[in-house]
Amino acid sequence: MKLEELHIYQMAMVLNFCFYARGSLKETVTWLAKAKNRNLISIEKFTELSQLCESLSVKLNNYIRTIGK
Repeated sequence: MKLEELHIYQMAMVLNFCFYARGSLKETVTWLAKAKNRNLISIEKFTELSQLCESLSVKLNNYIRTIGK
């Protein structure tokens, strides 16, 4: 396998991992909402963690866009 082919293969694997990470982040947001609705976490904690997830989502999507080119 040529070095160029290896690099393309590795980037495809990184991109695939990022797609899984994005799905897991969305699942986390869903479970946060469920925990809040069931009064398992406070509104303040929910807000804090939701903002963190939103920030991570923006960063992850930007990273995916960058390496996907």
